[in-house]
Amino acid sequence: YREASSGDCVSCVSKEDGSNPHLVLILAAAAVVLLPILALVVAALVYRAKLEAIYATRKNQILTGCNHSTMLFVTYQIIVSMALGFEFRGSHGYPSPFKGIMDSVSGIFTIDIIGVLHIDCFGRTDFQDRLLGWTLMP
Repeated sequence: YREASSGDCVSCVSKEDGSNPHLVLILAAAAVVLLPILALVVAALVYRAKLEAIYATRKNQILTGCNHSTMLFVTYQIIVSMALGFEFRGSHGYPSPFKGIMDSVSGIFTIDIIGVLHIDCFGRTDFQDRLLGWTLMP
């Protein structure tokens, strides 16, 4: 498979002891994502009354901030994804200073489940699989 951040080709072959080297990374990433979410849910349940009072007094500011954040996130997704279209057409993508910035934030703003989880190691994927993954996943 191709490493998402560097573009290098990495072998999918398991280690000699039969373990999959990506399983530990996937489990660690799941723990890093799920533990803070669980902590936030517990904190929200404990401080529910206080959070509801804060929301009631600052509802307009909170909703405005959410709307602006959504617009920025979608804009960055479009900008990062445009480079892939340029490279597909044979271009070199963005110029070098901007390309470095876009490459560093592309993992955050592009949701490529196939590239992040290295599904290519479990079975061969093609453009149709990636298209389905991009359109069916949030």
